[in-house]
Amino acid sequence: MHARGTLSRMQSRSRFLVSLALSLSVGCSCSTAPPAEDASIDGAVDTGTDAPLPPGDPGRVLSVSETGSFTLPTLESDVQVVYTELGVPHVFAANDHDLRVVQGYLAGRDRFFQITLYRYNGLGEVSRLVGDGALGTDLAARSRGYREVAERLCASLTSEQEMQMDAYAEGVNAYIEDVRTGAAPAPGEFTTFRLLLGARSVADAMPPIDRMGLCGVAATIVYQTGFERDDVYASQAEDAIRARFVGDPFETLRREGG
Repeated sequence: MHARGTLSRMQSRSRFLVSLALSLSVGCSCSTAPPAEDASIDGAVDTGTDAPLPPGDPGRVLSVSETGSFTLPTLESDVQVVYTELGVPHVFAANDHDLRVVQGYLAGRDRFFQITLYRYNGLGEVSRLVGDGALGTDLAARSRGYREVAERLCASLTSEQEMQMDAYAEGVNAYIEDVRTGAAPAPGEFTTFRLLLGARSVADAMPPIDRMGLCGVAATIVYQTGFERDDVYASQAEDAIRARFVGDPFETLRREGG
């Protein structure tokens, strides 16, 4: 039986619990509105009580009321994603695959434009997105080793990490497909700059991502957090200043800022 997951938004009953949640469940249709009434098979209104909620965290998550739903086709089990009042998602999944799929979907929905820029920058392929005007950027990125870092990251992944990244890419691509079908809103940046990107539609400017593309994202992050040319220049300037006062009669005073 083919598993399909339904992603539902929920609203918090307490300021300290959650303000929004997404529930992804197997075998449910995609619905953003509650049914008009709860009817039994013979058409009579069901006046019975609901089944009790499970204890602990699962019960607290399920106690949040739904406000909408979407469908994801690759989930293997139920997943709940709870947003706090600060908009931070908390993912509750039965297995690692579903966790990564949902992470990818949420990241794609919230940060697809950033993911795209990091992806192409890390692979030295920004010109694929914006044209020949970015060839200089691609040459600079490749000369600094961005793509080599991405390729080494991909080559060094364990089998478990490969499965995690592939599942994450599934989630991002599921968001892209939802944009194509109109089930999810398109990124505002792509809507605004679609014509500048030479795309007939927003979806045409959103190609699927794969493991290598995610390694390109990682390579950009590595360079942003672990390497910056300005740090090298600052270090060189500091060395030059120190050398400038060697042998000066007031060397000690100058080093102390006098």
